[in-house]
Amino acid sequence: MKRFVNLTMVSTILIFSMLFSREVGEINVEVNPTIMNDGKEYSITQSENQINPSSREEIILWEEDFENDAEGWSTGSGWQLTTDEYNSETHSMNSPNDLSTLNGTFNLLSPTLSMAELGDGETMNFGFFLKGDMPDTDGDGDDYLDDYYSISIMDIDALAWHASSTNSLDGNSYWCGDEEIGGYLDSWVQFLDIPSFTVPSGGTLTADMMWTIESDAGAVVAGTCTDGWDAANVRISTDGGATWALLHAGGLGNDYDFDCGYGWLWNDTEYDTGGSLNHLAAGWGNNKDWHNASFDLSAYAGQDAIVRFAFGSDPAYSTLDDSGITGFYVDNITVSGTLECTPENNCDTSVSGAVWVDQFYDYCDTDRPGYQAWEEYVPGMAFNGNVFMDISNFAGKDIIVKIQSRYDDNNDGGSGSGLFIDDFKIYKISGGNYPAPMGLTAEPGDSEAMLSWYDMNASGTDDFVYHNGSFSDQGGITLTDVGTAWAGERFDIFGAATVNSVSVYSINSGPVDVSIGGFAQLGTLFNTESMYSMDVTLQPGENTFDVSWDMNNSFIIGYTFTDVIIAGLDSSPTSENSMVFLGGGWDPWSDYEATIIPGEWGVSANITYAGAGVTYNLYRDGAVAASGITGNMHTDTGLTNNTTYEYELTATYSDGEESGESNTVTVTPFADTVHEEGYDDGSFEAEFNAGSGNFSAVRFSAGSSGEDIVRFKWFQNGSGGAFYIKVFEDDGGMPGAETFSAVQATGNFDGWNDKDLSMQGLSVSGDFWVGTKEFSSTLPFGLDTDSNSGNSYQSVGSTGDWTAVNGNLGYHVYLDCGDNCDDEGCTNNAGDVNEDGTVNILDIVSLANYILGGSLSDCGLEGADMNGDGTVNILDIVAVVNVILGGRTDDASSASLEKTGDALLLKADGYIGGLQMTLSHGSDFSIDLTDDALLAEYSTDGNKTTLVVVVPENDEIFTYTGDFEITEMIVANSSTEVPVSMPGKFALSAAYPNPFNPSTSISLHVPKESNVRVQVYDLNGRMISTLLSGVQAQGDYSLTWNAQEQASGMYLVRAETAGSVAVQKILLLK
Repeated sequence: MKRFVNLTMVSTILIFSMLFSREVGEINVEVNPTIMNDGKEYSITQSENQINPSSREEIILWEEDFENDAEGWSTGSGWQLTTDEYNSETHSMNSPNDLSTLNGTFNLLSPTLSMAELGDGETMNFGFFLKGDMPDTDGDGDDYLDDYYSISIMDIDALAWHASSTNSLDGNSYWCGDEEIGGYLDSWVQFLDIPSFTVPSGGTLTADMMWTIESDAGAVVAGTCTDGWDAANVRISTDGGATWALLHAGGLGNDYDFDCGYGWLWNDTEYDTGGSLNHLAAGWGNNKDWHNASFDLSAYAGQDAIVRFAFGSDPAYSTLDDSGITGFYVDNITVSGTLECTPENNCDTSVSGAVWVDQFYDYCDTDRPGYQAWEEYVPGMAFNGNVFMDISNFAGKDIIVKIQSRYDDNNDGGSGSGLFIDDFKIYKISGGNYPAPMGLTAEPGDSEAMLSWYDMNASGTDDFVYHNGSFSDQGGITLTDVGTAWAGERFDIFGAATVNSVSVYSINSGPVDVSIGGFAQLGTLFNTESMYSMDVTLQPGENTFDVSWDMNNSFIIGYTFTDVIIAGLDSSPTSENSMVFLGGGWDPWSDYEATIIPGEWGVSANITYAGAGVTYNLYRDGAVAASGITGNMHTDTGLTNNTTYEYELTATYSDGEESGESNTVTVTPFADTVHEEGYDDGSFEAEFNAGSGNFSAVRFSAGSSGEDIVRFKWFQNGSGGAFYIKVFEDDGGMPGAETFSAVQATGNFDGWNDKDLSMQGLSVSGDFWVGTKEFSSTLPFGLDTDSNSGNSYQSVGSTGDWTAVNGNLGYHVYLDCGDNCDDEGCTNNAGDVNEDGTVNILDIVSLANYILGGSLSDCGLEGADMNGDGTVNILDIVAVVNVILGGRTDDASSASLEKTGDALLLKADGYIGGLQMTLSHGSDFSIDLTDDALLAEYSTDGNKTTLVVVVPENDEIFTYTGDFEITEMIVANSSTEVPVSMPGKFALSAAYPNPFNPSTSISLHVPKESNVRVQVYDLNGRMISTLLSGVQAQGDYSLTWNAQEQASGMYLVRAETAGSVAVQKILLLK
C-alpha cells in the first residue's frame, strides 16, 4: 500500500560534470613499503592516516560561506545569491517565497565533493545556518506540509544498471537493481543507453525484457496526472541525447500500462501535464516475465540514434517493502543488421542517473530551527530521517549535496521572504582530549538490561602486558629495503599517566641498537612524531628501561626495526593493541594479520595512572536513560520484553565537556519464559554458503504443548548482503513444508544479528527447522566445525534433497514457552543421560561421546551436568561412576604425568575416577589407548585429538608414535579435580571453577627453584592482582583469586619465570 506522510512531489536534476570545491586541512601521504616475514615478502597498502593538528573534537573537512559567487554551485530557478540576509560576511543563498516559486520544487546543488576517509572512532556529519520565513506550512489545515525544505545526498558513482546473473535470461542480463538488497530502492532514476547507430531503412529494435515492478493499482496523486507508480519505458534520441521520444512496442499487450508514472514525476515535475518531459511519462508496471519486444524504427531511418532503457521509482514501496518486486531486466538488444548488445559481447553501453539518499525534511514554524532568525542547524534537531546528520557512510566517496525548497500553489498560510542558507559545512567528530568510554557490553534480563564498561576512573601503578611471552623466529618482521619503521603497542589509558619503565622483548640473535619512543594521541589518531624517545641496546630476550614519560589518554610505545633488525611478534594472541608505523601513519597491525601473521609486539610498560575523573551518561535509542553514573556498571530497568534497544555511553569530564559515544551495543530483554536454542559453541572456524537460490536449515525442538518463535539469530561474516529467513515443518527428520518466509536485507552486520519474529504467529511443537534461502549477495554464515550435533542441513540444486552440513551452523532461535513452561520439565534423573530411566554404563558412554564431539538432547544435557557447573566434562563422568559404583575413600590428592619412551603414564597417590585430555600433534602422530579401564575412547580431528579414560586400572594411559603437546587436561578423583604436575615443564593447571563467582583456584607446577610471578590482568592489559611473587622452590602450588570487587568479564592469569610464560583465560560471571 502506498503511504505518503507529509510529503508531496520533489524533483531531481541530474548533474554530469561539476567543479571541485575547496577542501580544508587534510594531507594524505601514500607510502607502500614491503616487509618480510618467515622468508616471504609482502607489499603493504596503508590506510590514509590523516593527522590534523587540532585536538578538539570537530575538524572541518569542507565548508561554503557563499562569499565567492557560490562558485561551483548549481542554482537553477528558485534559488539566488543574496545580500539581503546572511549569517557570516555578506552573502547567503535564498529560495524566495513569492509568486515566482508558487507550485514548484527548487534545487540548490553543491559542486562534486570528494569526502575523506575516516579513522577508527570518527564520524562525519554536516551542518548549516538557516533563516526560515515560509509561513505557509499547513495553510489548508489538512495536517500535510505545504511549504517545506529537505536535504539529500547523492553518491555520484551509485548507478544501478549492471550485468548480472540475477533472474537472468541466459548467463548475464542487464539489470536495474542492487545485488545486496535483491532489487531496487525508492527515488531512483536510472538509464541504460546503447551506443549510437545509424538507423537502417525499415529498421527494427528488438530486446528481451522482464520486469517485476510495483503494481499500478490505486495510482492517484492529487493535482498531478499520475495513473501509475514505479515505471519503466524505452526512449530514442536523434540529437545526441539532447531530447528524447518514447518508443512503443508492437504486438498485443506490449504497450505501456499507464500514461503517467509517479516514478518519473516524483523525481522531476517536468513529467507532469504541461511539462517538457510529459511525453515520456508513460511506463510499464506490475510483473511481466521474459519476452521479446519489437520496436519500429522506420520513422528514424538514416539518422544517428541512441536508444535508452529507463526506470524511475517514487518515494514509497520498493523491494524492501515487497521482495517480489526486483526491477527492470533487459537482454539481447538488437537493431536489424546494425547492432547487437548483450553483457557478453562487450557492447559499449553507458549508464547514468541519480540515487539520492534523503537525509531529512523540515519546515519553518515557531518551534522549528531558524524560524525568522538565523540559527545553526546541528545534529539532533531534525525530527525525522537522519536525526544525527551522520553521513559517515559517504566517507571516501564523491558526493553532491542537494538543498531543496518546495512551495505549494497558494499562500493560504501567508508568505514571507523564503528560505536562507549560509555556512554549510561537512566535518568529522574526533574524540580529542575527551576520550569516549570503551568496552561497553550488555546482557539481557527480564524487562531489564545489565550494562558494564571499562572503568575510566581506575588509578594505580601496574604492569601493562599484551603479549603472552611466546616469541619465535616465525614471528619476526623486517623491512625488505633500507629504512626504519616502528612496531608499537597501543595503551588505552584514561586521563593523565606516567610511564615508569618500558620493556621490549627482542628475538634478534645478538645485541641491536634501536630507539624506543612514546607517541601521543591527536584526536582519535596518533602523532607520527614521538613525544619522548631514547636510544637503547636490546639484548636477546626481555629488556627493561627506566623512563619518566608523562602522557595523557591513549598513547603508543614502540621501538624501531629495519631491514636487518627484527621486530618480534607473539602470534599466540590476536592483534588487539599492536600498531605499526611504516612511513605514512600509525596503522593497526590487525589490518595486515590476515595475510601475514597476527599477534602482539613484545612491548610492555609499567604505568602509573590517575584516572579520568568522569561520570557516565547512558543513552538508550538516542535518548538519555541515565546520567551522573559514577561506577562502571548500570542496570536499565522498566524495559519492554522482546524489544531491541540500542545503547551508547558517553563520559562527562570535570570541566563539563561530554565525550563522543562509546561503541554501540544492542540488547533484547526477554521474559523468563523465553529461552535461546542453538548448537554451536560460539566460535566459528569456517564460513558457509549454500549458494544463490539454495537453502540451509537447522533442526530445533519445541515443547509438546507448544511454543512461539519470537526471534531468529544468525552469525555472518561481513556486513551487508540479503537472504530469506525460512521456517519449515519437520518431515521425517528433514525440512518439510515451508511455514514462513521473509526477506532480510537491511541491518545485516559482521557478527551476530537477530530478527524479531514475535508478531508472525509462529507457534511450533516438537521438531521444526529454521534457516535461510540465499541470494547471490548473501554473505557467508558462521560454521562451527569444532562440534557437530547432526542438526545442520543444506539443499543445493533443483532436486530439493537435503544433505548434512559437517558442523553446526550459526543459527539460533528464541522460543517462548509462555504458560506451557511448567508442562515441559525434564523427567530424567541426574546421570540418566540417555533418558532410559536407568543410570548405567550406557550413560557413561553417552557422556564420553558428547565430550568427543557428539550430541545430547536438552534433557540429556541437563542429566549430564552432574555437578551443576554448566559444563559437561570428565568430572560429570566421574560423578556418574560414583552413582553406579558408590564413592571411594582412597581418592588421589595429586598426580603427575610422565613420558617414558613411547608411553604416557599418569601416576597418582590414590583413586583416579577419570581423565579428559586434548592433544595437539602433527600428521605423523598415532595413539593406542589403554584397555585397562572402565571406558577409554578418543576422537581425532586433523591435528587435534581428544580422549576420555574412565577409571584407569594402571598408570599407562596410552602409547604413541610421533610427538604431541597437551593443550587441555582435567584429571579427577571420585569428586573433584586433582592437580597434576608435569615434570620439566612450567605450567598452570585449569582453573576451577571456570566460569566462577567470586573466587577460583588454579594450580602451578614449578619444575625447579626460580623467581616466579603469577598475576591477573584484565583484557585492557591492566594488572589487577598479584597471586604469587618471589623465589619459589620446586613443587606444586595452589593459588586462589577472590574477584569480589571486580566486574564481570574475561581475565587472564599470567604465570612467568625465567624463559617460560603460561597464560590462562578465566571468566567471572556475577
